[in-house]
Amino acid sequence: MTDILEQVEQAKYWLKQKGELSGCSSYVQRKLQCGYNRACTILDLLVQDGFITEPDAVGTRHFRVPVSETKVSDQ
Repeated sequence: MTDILEQVEQAKYWLKQKGELSGCSSYVQRKLQCGYNRACTILDLLVQDGFITEPDAVGTRHFRVPVSETKVSDQ
C-alpha cells in the first residue's frame, strides 16, 4: 500500500505544478508511468483526501483549495 501512497503524493506534486486539472487522469498516467486503472485509483484517493473534487456533470475536476494556494514555489 505504501507504493500507491507514494504515487498519490507524487500526483499531488505534479498536479500542483500543472496548476489545473484538465486531462488529469492521462497526465497522472504520463507523469507516474502507470496504467489507466492505477491513475483512476490515485485520483479517487485524492478525492478522499480532499485534494480535488469529484468530476462535475461534464467531467471537470477542481482543486478543493484555490490554485494560488496549491502552486508549488520555484524556490
